[in-house]
Amino acid sequence: DMDGTLSDSETLHFEAYKAVFAQMLPDHPSNPVSRSFYDANMGGKTKVGALTTLIPDSTDEQIEDICTALEDEFSRLAKSRLRPLPGLVSLLDLLQREGVRCGVVTNAPPTELSFGLHCLGLTPRFQVLVPSVECEHPKPHPAP
Repeated sequence: DMDGTLSDSETLHFEAYKAVFAQMLPDHPSNPVSRSFYDANMGGKTKVGALTTLIPDSTDEQIEDICTALEDEFSRLAKSRLRPLPGLVSLLDLLQREGVRCGVVTNAPPTELSFGLHCLGLTPRFQVLVPSVECEHPKPHPAP
């Protein structure tokens, strides 16, 4: 997994949702987005899945625009604040010494997955990358 396992990116995703909802959906009943609302309705879900549930009358184009804004805001925040969780690099060093191949399965889109690994300095550490768009069912389904 990426968010909450490799880094505390969930906090940055929350902040991105809060900012984007305030800017693009000022009249949405969830504004201002609280952490508990985010955890219950957005955290751990694909952006499209969360947004189509929260904004059922939206068009595909509106959802795509909001997803783009969320990814842009997350990227802005992550550039200066995304860090590996304590102990992660040591664990990856040990796994590498033992010859264990590592992979990441995530609900993040491929561009966000690549960007996040780059920000964390972990791109070469993972031999297998599986964004949920490549799976029939997103996490938490056991298929990926």
